[in-house]
Amino acid sequence: MILLYNEEVGRRNNFDLIRFLLAISVMFTHAFGIHQNGRSEPLKLLSNNQLTVGIFAVNFFFIISGFLVLQSWRHSKGVIDFLVKRILRIYPAFIVVCILSAFVFCPLGNGNSTNPFLHWKSYVSQIEYYKLFYSIFFLSSPEIPATFASSPFTQEINTSLWTIWYEFVCYLVLMAMGVFKVFNFKLVPLVLFVFAIVFYILDFNSEYFEIMNRRVSIISEYAIERIHNLGRLIMFFLGGTCFYYYRAYIPKSRWLLLLSIVVLVLNLQLIRQIEIAQVIFGSYLLFYFAFTTKINASKFAKYGDFSYGIYLYGWPVQQLVIIYFGDKLSLAGTLFCSLLIVIPLAMLSWHLIEKQFLKFKHFSTIAFFNLSLKSSGQY
Repeated sequence: MILLYNEEVGRRNNFDLIRFLLAISVMFTHAFGIHQNGRSEPLKLLSNNQLTVGIFAVNFFFIISGFLVLQSWRHSKGVIDFLVKRILRIYPAFIVVCILSAFVFCPLGNGNSTNPFLHWKSYVSQIEYYKLFYSIFFLSSPEIPATFASSPFTQEINTSLWTIWYEFVCYLVLMAMGVFKVFNFKLVPLVLFVFAIVFYILDFNSEYFEIMNRRVSIISEYAIERIHNLGRLIMFFLGGTCFYYYRAYIPKSRWLLLLSIVVLVLNLQLIRQIEIAQVIFGSYLLFYFAFTTKINASKFAKYGDFSYGIYLYGWPVQQLVIIYFGDKLSLAGTLFCSLLIVIPLAMLSWHLIEKQFLKFKHFSTIAFFNLSLKSSGQY
């Protein structure tokens, strides 16, 4: 049997290209939101409001993350080593984009074409630094004064950042699974994945938490939203984890590829469970493309991995483009001009920040504390 994944193919994968395209896809959906207030977004119309291209892309980001982060756990020296790698990958670029948002992007959002920094001093004077630092530490969108007054989304400082906290929580969940030897038991990862799907079905189709909140009245609306989002995103993360864990049992088959396409298409209008279809059959499509030998994009990130930077900077740049040039540009023009600014920012983010901090993951001076925390067993 020819497997979808093997070690040789795994080293020559197309993940860098895929993540780049996914980051652009998020900007694509945001362009519709900013330019047309969400109207006419293609996948939203095609799926009868089930999801957008951007949500579809975010789901795939979590699937890839589940796959690669379990691989990272397997090669880590222990819990501390694993955490250091995850922190170095997430925090540095996140901190920088939040600081730039507070002191550059958001003040610009209150200016005008003749004097972009007209209200810079008054805006910065309103920043409550303890709130800013608190939101950065907990991987939330920065808590800073309202801006982008002439944009359709005046309170949305950087809407893309909402997923980062969930991403890090997924890392902690996987770490806990490793510490408690979950990966020593062949069926347990699959059982957890199935449980996540059941949770998703209960949450979305039965509105379980809203019903429970009306009865108990102790769960805040914010907490319900967090549980709702975490349940959905962890399902995709665990889906990617299972694809890595059971990689020795997943065949490479054109018939499975065709079946996956058919199931996804049917779920757009008829079956209407597109996200459940995506986490199973969409994952197969994703990894089939990632490991295909027909396309070799393994050197796509030869000059840098810009996907994270595009994701971080996309929203504030798109907001500014619509504020300063929105009356002169079409939707396509807005997206194109935004990309002309975002991609150089993403390149700088990679070369000046992300790449530099990732060098420190090889200098784990605290490996002594790992001791016996390393997860043993076969993957």
